[in-house]
Amino acid sequence: MTIRIVSLVAIAAVLAGATAALAETGGHHGFFDRQDTNHDGYIDKSEATADMLARFDAMDTDRDGRLSRDEVRGAIRARWQDRADAFRQRRMDRLDANKDGKLSWDEMSARAKTRFDELDTNHDGFIDDGEMAQARADGWHHRHHDDGATKAQ
Repeated sequence: MTIRIVSLVAIAAVLAGATAALAETGGHHGFFDRQDTNHDGYIDKSEATADMLARFDAMDTDRDGRLSRDEVRGAIRARWQDRADAFRQRRMDRLDANKDGKLSWDEMSARAKTRFDELDTNHDGFIDDGEMAQARADGWHHRHHDDGATKAQ
């Protein structure tokens, strides 16, 4: 039973890694090209297995041919830490207007003022319940996803 659970978790981690690889390798074309090792325009089982084995080997830190809970947990934590680091870097890059590697009060407050002005739709200098409700209904928060960059409506 324990081996079955660890195996399922390992497979899930491998599949999650494959999904993340899509984003990191240029979308579906980069992922496909990386998987199609013989470049015949198809991904066959042996090519898919080779990638899964490579990911398995990367997680198998003690090289015993099995994935422990700690190894799977460590791989997942490392993946999320990489994403968190990238998120923080994008945010810093976006907010650091003078690119000195530090955020000043002026840089932080400029972003806050921009967001305030977006919410204050009647431009009275206040954000009331109606404006907040409208912003939620319009998905305002979701347009400021990930690193806070405003998406086009």
